[in-house]
Amino acid sequence: MADRVATNLSFVIATDYLIIQRECCFYRIVSIGSFSHKFITLDAITGAIVSLTILPDAIESACCAIPSTSYVCTGCYDGHLYCVDIKTGFIVWKYKSGDQIKCTPAIYENNTSITFGSYDKMLYCVNYNNGELIWKRDIFGSVTSNPTIHNERVYVATTLGSCCSFSVFSGEQIWKYNANVPIFGSPAIITQPSLVGWVSVSGILTFLSCDNGKKITSFQVDGNVFSGLCNFGDFVVFGCSNHKMYCVRIVENECRLCYVVTLDSSITATPHLFSYFNKILCAVASNKGCVYIMRFECGTVLGKLQLEGEIFSSPRVSNNRLYVGCRDNNLYCLNFRNKDVDA
Repeated sequence: MADRVATNLSFVIATDYLIIQRECCFYRIVSIGSFSHKFITLDAITGAIVSLTILPDAIESACCAIPSTSYVCTGCYDGHLYCVDIKTGFIVWKYKSGDQIKCTPAIYENNTSITFGSYDKMLYCVNYNNGELIWKRDIFGSVTSNPTIHNERVYVATTLGSCCSFSVFSGEQIWKYNANVPIFGSPAIITQPSLVGWVSVSGILTFLSCDNGKKITSFQVDGNVFSGLCNFGDFVVFGCSNHKMYCVRIVENECRLCYVVTLDSSITATPHLFSYFNKILCAVASNKGCVYIMRFECGTVLGKLQLEGEIFSSPRVSNNRLYVGCRDNNLYCLNFRNKDVDA
C-alpha cells in the first residue's frame, strides 16, 4: 500500500466501523459518523461530500443500508435510531430508545425489520420503512456488540456478559447464556456446525450452540479484547490489547489456534477479511495508527502503512480500495500496489 487520499473531516471519527455502500444512485459512496455529531456521506473515489447530517449527539454506531433505497440507519448517543437519506442528508424517520445507541443495527429483509440494542438494556426491532416498533425485549445489560441475524434468530451480547438468542419475528427469547464478563465485540456465526461465538473483555473466546445456547468450546488469550470477531468459514480472527491478532479455527467442536501475528500496539478495531484477485487477505489497524495487510491463511504481513493518528475504527475494503478512519480527523482511502500482495 502506498497511494493514499485523505479527506479531512474536521471531526473526531467514531470508534467503530465504517460502512461501504457498494452501489448507490449510480456511484460508490462511503458513510461515516463521528463524535462531533456529524454523519457524512462521501464519494468513495474522490472524497467529495455527497451529504451531511448534523445529529444532536455523538455517533459511534456504524450505519446499515435499507434495501432498494438510498436510506441508511445509524444510532446516536441521544438514544435515537435515525434513518437518513444519504443523497440529501434528510432525516426520514427516527425512533427513540431509552439511552445511548452504540451498536450497528441489523437488517432483516423478510419482515422489513431493523434490530438494535441500547444502553437502556433493551433490544428493539422496528419496521425499517417507517420506524414503527415491532417488538422490544429486556436483554439484561447494555449493548455495544452488534446484533447478528442468522436463520431467523437475533444473537446479541451485553456489557454484563449475557448472550441471548431471540426470534426475529416475535422477539421471543429462545435461550440465554451468562458469560459473567463484559462483551463489547460483535459475534461470529459458524454454519457447519451451527455455532455462535463471542470474545469477552477478559480474552475468553466462547462458542455456543445456535440451537440451545449450550457452551461447545472456548479459547483463552492473554489480554483484554474489545475487538469483534471476523470469520471466514470455520476460521475466526480478532485483535487483543497484547498487540496480537489471533486466528482460531473450529475443528470437531474444538478451538484450535492457527497463528498469532504481533503488531506494534493494541488492537481495538475488528479485522476485516476481503478478496483480492482470488486471494483472501486480512486488513487490520493498530491503535497507534498502522494499517496492515496480511495473508489470511498464514498471517504473513504483505504491507503496512503508518498514518498520523490513532485508529480505533475498523478498516473496510471495496473495489480494491481500503477505507479507514483516523484520530487525526481524516478518512483515508488507500490503494493497493500489486507488489504488496503478490508475494
